[in-house]
Amino acid sequence: MRLGVSVKRLRWGLLASATLLVVLVAVFLGYGHYRMRDIEKTIRDRVKQRINEGLTYSDSVGGKINYTLHADSGGEVTGRGTDKVYVLHGVKLDLYGRTDGSVDHVYGKEFEYNSTAGTIEALGDVDMDIEAPTSVGGHNTKPARDAESGAPEVIHVKTSGLIYVKHLGVAATKERVEFSYGAMHGSSQGAEFDNGRDVLRLLAQVEASGEEHGQPLHLTASKADYDRTSNMATFENAVVNSGERTARADHAMTYLRHDSSVERLEGTGSVVLSQGTRQVNASRLDATFTTASVVEWMKLTGGVTLLDSNAQRPIHGGSREAEVKFDAKGSPAKIVATGGANVAEIDHRAAGPAQGLRRTLSGEQITMNFVLGAAAKGAKPKSILRELHVASGAKALGDSWSVPGAALGISTGTKGAPVLKTSQVAADDLAGEFVEGLRGEAELKTLHGKGHTQLQQNTSAGAEQVSTGDALEAMLTTGGTATGSRIESALQTGHVTIHSKPALKADAKPGTKVDVTTATAERANYDGATGKLRLTGNAQVNDETTEMSATSIVVDQPTGNAEAEGNVVATVLGNGGQSGDAAGAQVTHVMSASAKLQHAAKLAEFHGTDAQPAKLWQGASQVQAANLFLDGDKHTMAARPEASGALIHAVFAGANAAPNPAAAPKPVAVAASKPVEKGAERASKRPGSPAEKPPEEKSAGRSVARVSAQKMDYAGLEREATFQGAVRIDGISGDATSQRAVLFLTPVAKGGASMAAAHLGVASGTVDHIVLSGDVQLEQPRRHATGETLLYTAATGRYVLTGTPTHPPRAVDAQQGTVTGTSLTFGDSGSTIIVAGEPAMPKSKGTRVRTETEVRPEGKK
Repeated sequence: MRLGVSVKRLRWGLLASATLLVVLVAVFLGYGHYRMRDIEKTIRDRVKQRINEGLTYSDSVGGKINYTLHADSGGEVTGRGTDKVYVLHGVKLDLYGRTDGSVDHVYGKEFEYNSTAGTIEALGDVDMDIEAPTSVGGHNTKPARDAESGAPEVIHVKTSGLIYVKHLGVAATKERVEFSYGAMHGSSQGAEFDNGRDVLRLLAQVEASGEEHGQPLHLTASKADYDRTSNMATFENAVVNSGERTARADHAMTYLRHDSSVERLEGTGSVVLSQGTRQVNASRLDATFTTASVVEWMKLTGGVTLLDSNAQRPIHGGSREAEVKFDAKGSPAKIVATGGANVAEIDHRAAGPAQGLRRTLSGEQITMNFVLGAAAKGAKPKSILRELHVASGAKALGDSWSVPGAALGISTGTKGAPVLKTSQVAADDLAGEFVEGLRGEAELKTLHGKGHTQLQQNTSAGAEQVSTGDALEAMLTTGGTATGSRIESALQTGHVTIHSKPALKADAKPGTKVDVTTATAERANYDGATGKLRLTGNAQVNDETTEMSATSIVVDQPTGNAEAEGNVVATVLGNGGQSGDAAGAQVTHVMSASAKLQHAAKLAEFHGTDAQPAKLWQGASQVQAANLFLDGDKHTMAARPEASGALIHAVFAGANAAPNPAAAPKPVAVAASKPVEKGAERASKRPGSPAEKPPEEKSAGRSVARVSAQKMDYAGLEREATFQGAVRIDGISGDATSQRAVLFLTPVAKGGASMAAAHLGVASGTVDHIVLSGDVQLEQPRRHATGETLLYTAATGRYVLTGTPTHPPRAVDAQQGTVTGTSLTFGDSGSTIIVAGEPAMPKSKGTRVRTETEVRPEGKK
């Protein structure tokens, strides 16, 4: 961000310097008037008769010549009635200074003196050469001398129609008055000196030109007054130009010191200060100057406005008042703008949008401190903004234009496409430090915010981020005129809250909903180079379906990916986060030592160790493993241990449905002890015995399956959890082991409470049935069974155990001995075992029979 300050380039001493020219006119009419008062008596006494041979008269006081009058001819004029009129031709008057040895000269072709009327009138042109008094305008301590001849420099005045009226004490002319001093010259239409009031008036069309501090100077005014009693000069409708600089005021007053240097300046009514395309407007201007007429302090009040119409960098701003302090050379050292202070700039030089890159600053009070920058070769150093302080309601805004591939800090939208990023900073109190940029302009380097700080970053792709906190420290890039300044790093502390909305993908459909993420922490550290945001101190991140807390969370803002470290706790809210709705939505929780989230791919990793595994649970279902991997797009989850051969653990709830005879497995043929006819079936018990009744059903209720294995994979769409390697399942009426097991969970009703959790690949719901395979072994009280495949159905609580032709299923009961067959169907340890089929024997051609064997618990009859 680079904020141009117009006032630093304006010369506030223009009106003060122009006042010198008016003082010179006062010297002519005022000093000439006092000398003419003495000469009047000489004229009256010496020209009562006509003079043909010329006249030279000197007057002296105390042996020192006061003046010398010379006239080529003269005499009394007749025909004027009762008036006594005298005339002098070819007049030259030398006026000698009383103390400094200076000599002033007055020349006129013809002067007429009317003793009756008490007037002296120049009938032609009048010229006057007045040696410059000591310290005219505060520039000299000795009478000025011509650089070449060494002769005194003079103030030269020329006019005509000059008349002095004795009883009024006024010397005046309505003709043009021209005056000059060195390189300074000016004029007015008419002039008047009031002896009684000691006031000089330039009546109209006042103009003055010259040079001040090496710069050309031009003054115009509708009129000007100089009051010698108060030592004050007044200008009406004054306009002063110096190069590109212009100062205007409806009414301007300059207060002079005794050495004629300007001490103070006041401008009121439509004060305008401008340079080139820049302009400052105010109702009032107050300024003070050094004895060398260099401005040292200035204050603008009454609706101060700043406007720069530059096509490349237009600026506008304002405040209720602005105060400026200057250094010894008249360059701004400090500016304080108070009362709704604001400044805004649009930089069209930078590559970017057609509307340009914006930079704005506002607050109740803006304070700027300046230093002299490095001077370019052959040029004078310029004032450069070094420090900035904004108090009460501080706000700053800056645009930057991305370079494709550069980190912007938040998701940018279309890959590789340029994106406009807008950064806004707000605080109760905001301070900034500037450095001199490549173009010799002040560029903002650091920002310090205190109290209710806010950092907002938006992109044209639609990404938004707003963070709030107690304090803010930010570093900005410099030298980036092509793209604008960007935040290089930022640290926000104290009750930090961040709201982020990523940009829509380029192929997103209209109306696509964008998740808003909220984060809280005690510290938020943003790295602009990587686009990563690190949250520490009670760090929490949540969106509409997920909440996560950790010791620290690092968010990669261009992608939305996140990494969490230390005491990670994640919560997935079912049914869009409405955990308390009528559908009874469940909540999925995850705890781990660390986590990684990939936003676009919808991938999540939770990591721990085998000793302290990551834990996931929903309701009564749990998964524990050193590593948990969730895929939201594929709706899958994988659990893996840290070391080879280590185990993962899971717990699933099982549900037992109400008794349902139709769901009970039907008995099938099993090899009997005696051959029977092919296709015949015979029960081992008589009709009506317990063996012919449907298998016993467990009462409706819940049970739990605890599973351990070397790895687990869950498919959310199929609602299947697959375990492999050293599988062990216990807790559902037994303890089973195998090489592989698949748990089938109950289907989720469309729109049901667990849809959101299932969509994220979270194992949830209850067990519908389980299939174990590969070296299956089942331990129940007083029973041990083996086989190759075991099917457990939660609704009936029944097991179906099968084997292979060479390894048929086998059940060993403590009371009944060994039972085998093609399949064995049973429930808990006290249930009937249904044996179906005869175990296949090599080259056996035996027929099939149906047999039921009932195994009763000890003591049961």
